[in-house]
Amino acid sequence: MTQGTRHTVTTMLSLEDIPRFPAAVGAGLAVTAVVFLWWRSRFRPLRDSSVSSGIVSLVLGIAGSLLAGAISGGTVYYVIDPSPVTTTTTVTTTPTNITSTVQPTTTTPTPRLVAVTKELIPEYTFGYQIGQSRINAKLYTEALIMSACCDPKPRELQIDAGRTSVRFRGELGIPDTERSSYSYRVRVELDGGPSGFDTEVVFGRTYQIDLPVEGVLRIKIIYTPTSSDCCGPGNRYIAIGFPTLVRSL
Repeated sequence: MTQGTRHTVTTMLSLEDIPRFPAAVGAGLAVTAVVFLWWRSRFRPLRDSSVSSGIVSLVLGIAGSLLAGAISGGTVYYVIDPSPVTTTTTVTTTPTNITSTVQPTTTTPTPRLVAVTKELIPEYTFGYQIGQSRINAKLYTEALIMSACCDPKPRELQIDAGRTSVRFRGELGIPDTERSSYSYRVRVELDGGPSGFDTEVVFGRTYQIDLPVEGVLRIKIIYTPTSSDCCGPGNRYIAIGFPTLVRSL
């Protein structure tokens, strides 16, 4: 038996066509019925043929659909054996170049603080010690305590700055354990030249030392007793609380 060909008639309606749709369908059915009665009277001998039935169904379907579409104002599509439709969507993406500029971060190095210890004192003309001292009622757990004699002869002590330091700092004064009448002349030299620090030191006061020493090899501290009553048994002292070298990294 020969297989009939499958036919599909599709009528596409827009939204504005919907109100006219019932009338169009009724008209289409009426025409289809008329054509069908006409066919039976003319082609009745072919009623058992599957081929004739397929042809008649096709003709009737096309006629009714065309009429319905014409009346309703819609669009009629006639498709025979439709094959699967594959829809390919192509998406074109335009690459976006994003340029990120990273700003370099500059970090200022923190200077290194080095306490003056015995290892940094290569020369001295009288005794000294590193220890605790109280100056002007302030306790210094680390102090450079320098010994002095009652004669007016200058004494000195040298600190090795090593040409790696940028500043020399400390707090100069007479320890609170000394007599209140004591006084000294203190001068600081840098590699034999003046530093700008040259002052009279009296009891009960603190003198800030903060000198630029960049490129300096030796810091020389020269101190001379200036009071007349410094003579007596034992040594006399003058001290620098928290003596510190500030070194660059």
